[in-house]
Amino acid sequence: MKLKKLLPIIGIVLFIYIIIKVDPKKLFQTLLELKLSLLFLSLLLFIPISLIQTYKWKHITKLQNLTTNFLFLLKSNILANFYGLITPARMGNFIKIEYLKEQTKASTEKCSSNVVIDRFLDILSVFTLAAIGSLVFFNTDLILILVISLVLLMLLFIFLMKPKLNKPIFKFIYHKILPEKLKEKANHSFHAVYDHIPKIRTLIYPFFLSILTWLLIVSQVYLVALAFSISIPYFSFIFLFPISTIVTLLPISIAGFGTREASLLYLFQSFNILPERIVSMSIFSPIITISTYLILVGIFSLIKIKK
Repeated sequence: MKLKKLLPIIGIVLFIYIIIKVDPKKLFQTLLELKLSLLFLSLLLFIPISLIQTYKWKHITKLQNLTTNFLFLLKSNILANFYGLITPARMGNFIKIEYLKEQTKASTEKCSSNVVIDRFLDILSVFTLAAIGSLVFFNTDLILILVISLVLLMLLFIFLMKPKLNKPIFKFIYHKILPEKLKEKANHSFHAVYDHIPKIRTLIYPFFLSILTWLLIVSQVYLVALAFSISIPYFSFIFLFPISTIVTLLPISIAGFGTREASLLYLFQSFNILPERIVSMSIFSPIITISTYLILVGIFSLIKIKK
């Protein structure tokens, strides 16, 4: 069996261990005490989250001279979010490439660069919030790890976005490593990607939209936490939860189960919260999200949207 198929088993084993350790009876009891009004409020945030995500994506497509329909992008974004939630490392998000290609008839390379930029901005946003959280709440090696990771991500992003920086390396690969039969295709792909690549300064606005989106997503989870009677100051939660989100990006679990529970138990240990409440919130929150997206996917599948 391939390693990539074995890795998600780590998260499953960790998830089962945490459930047994915390006690399933206690978890069930917390469900009986759930505050449904706060849960309903959290569901309402799906509206601004989906709209802002789609608006940001449309803005990036405009920067790349791609003509798109907002409603079609909204549907595609919801579908991609659903697939992202149920796949390791949220790789399902990249199905947006196919949807974008279907609508714009642009090349795979151009659509891929668009979705990668969109995804990169999301990851940078999460790392930014997590780095702030580590600086404020921790005095350990975690600060160094997250800050260095954020800096490396930014440098990588700049490197990939600037042909002047990466062209010498790609030239070396092109002339010294690539077989002759692949050179024409590689040359075509390079120009297809970089012909309409946005300037970094034009991505500052989409980056702030990503930050806003993640603040809303974490606020949504905070309402779920309150529904489980988890008492944590709002700003502490806002900057700590993204650290857990980063952990769930590791390809060792499905939908983050196992890794999310373990990371949240560690991050919230200083707040003296019953572990069964943390675990219940951690399990229930993605279930709500996946269920909501599943319903939205069903609704959109019945609606024909002009491409």
